[in-house]
Amino acid sequence: MFPIVALGVSTAMEGYTWTITSILGLLFALGGNWIVLSRSAQKK
Repeated sequence: MFPIVALGVSTAMEGYTWTITSILGLLFALGGNWIVLSRSAQKK
């Protein structure tokens, strides 16, 4: 989750400009987190 938070802070504080690559990276990070968290919830 930290890369997602870092991108949010950079956007708000430093004027970071989003690109296709950064959006894809964000989607991959969110998708990976979702997969890991949904699998751990199923094992319980």
